[in-house]
Amino acid sequence: MLTVDEIEKLPVFFIIGRPRSGNTMLRFIFDAHLNVTIPLEGKVITALFRKYYYIKKWNQEKLQQFFDDLLLVPQVEFWTLDKKRLKDMLLKAEETVTFQSLIKYVYLCYVSFYEKKNI
Repeated sequence: MLTVDEIEKLPVFFIIGRPRSGNTMLRFIFDAHLNVTIPLEGKVITALFRKYYYIKKWNQEKLQQFFDDLLLVPQVEFWTLDKKRLKDMLLKAEETVTFQSLIKYVYLCYVSFYEKKNI
C-alpha cells in the first residue's frame, strides 16, 4: 500500500482526443504497462470538481459523500473499481487530504485486466 506522500507524488496524465481516433486503443496500450493504470473514459474529475475541489478540511461525512457521489458519476458504473478498498482508503484519509489525492485514490482502486506491479 502506498503512503500518502507516495500517492501525492504519483504523476497523472490525460488522453484527450476526438471520437473514433484511436483513444481506446491507446488506453489499452498504456494500461497493459505494469506501472500504469487507466480506467475507461469517464468524467469523474469534472463531475466532482465543483463540489469538492475547494474543501480544505475533510471529515468522515464529507469523505463518505465523496464516495457516494463518485458512484453516481454515469460512466463509473462500468469501471471495475475495488469499492471496498477505495472506501477504506477514503475513510482513512487525513483531514488535510487534497481533491487531487482523492482522485488518485480512485484511479489506484481501478482493477485493470492486466496485472500491476507498482503504479
